[in-house]
Amino acid sequence: MSVGSHLLLVMFAVFGHALVILLQGTTLSVAINASNRALLTVMMSNNFVELKGAVFKKFDKINLFQVGLSFLPYKNVVMVKQDAFVCAGLVQRRP
Repeated sequence: MSVGSHLLLVMFAVFGHALVILLQGTTLSVAINASNRALLTVMMSNNFVELKGAVFKKFDKINLFQVGLSFLPYKNVVMVKQDAFVCAGLVQRRP
């Protein structure tokens, strides 16, 4: 593959990833601000199922370290989204 095709593939992947992150943030914002808590409940129950699957597995030390390292980027994205929602909430509360 040429450099141009690699560049196009990387740009497509970055755009797709950014779109998914924005959609996740929008979904979380709608779930938090909606009067009906069904979507938030579904999202939270999905996280509990994922957590339960990870907690009750048997891991050796090397795999546990790799799992811990794989969660770091995910937790950073969650922290950035949470900070954005807190800032948006603070801006909306200003008189």
